[in-house]
Amino acid sequence: MASTERTGKIQTVLGLIEPDELGITLTHEHALIDLSC
Repeated sequence: MASTERTGKIQTVLGLIEPDELGITLTHEHALIDLSC
């Protein structure tokens, strides 16, 4: 798929969707910490 086909779309695990299909979302972060030192 060309990047122009993805422009303005949101990638989900089920595929691309339009932004107005997304609804309300909460932001969060994934932090990976290596404590083996």
